[in-house]
Amino acid sequence: MTHFGFKSLHIPAILTAFALPLLIPHSLNAKRITTTHKVVKKTDAKSDKSKSRYVAKDQESLRKVLAGENSIVDVVDSIPVIFSADSVSFSGYDKTVSSSIETFLVTNRNPIPIQRIEVRITYLDMNGRMLHSRVAEAYCFVPPGETRKADIPTWDKQKTYYYYLGPEPKRVATPYKVTIQPQAFYISPAYVH
Repeated sequence: MTHFGFKSLHIPAILTAFALPLLIPHSLNAKRITTTHKVVKKTDAKSDKSKSRYVAKDQESLRKVLAGENSIVDVVDSIPVIFSADSVSFSGYDKTVSSSIETFLVTNRNPIPIQRIEVRITYLDMNGRMLHSRVAEAYCFVPPGETRKADIPTWDKQKTYYYYLGPEPKRVATPYKVTIQPQAFYISPAYVH
């Protein structure tokens, strides 16, 4: 039997050959597209004063408080809300020889969240001689009374140094110590009570 000029093919086989590409999505080799949506949860100040939440919408609207200063941010029920730079501490520094980031912990004992920090990090060899010093900026949200981890790109681009309290590497590397001194804190004057 001959259909459409094909001697050995049947009509169902021909229809399947033409219809199959229509059933398979053409986007199998396409790049995956992902979208992210930022959800901001707000709390009504009149309904619940016990919760304090703030999400920075605009980094330019933040107030800069220099180290060693205090800043009156707001007045609530005739009581000033003060951000004290002395009420922020740093701990838990770490950097392995193969790491491209340095981490440390920031503890905020203020009633106001921190959005961003600037610190001066001084790198010292085991005899106390300076290897390097720089001012680094970390974007980390630290709520009142809590601790958060801050990550910054490392100063050690060749990956030849490691923090002396961390694990000793198997390859040859130089241990070092650090001192972290706060330079500035960025807070929001428009936080939600």
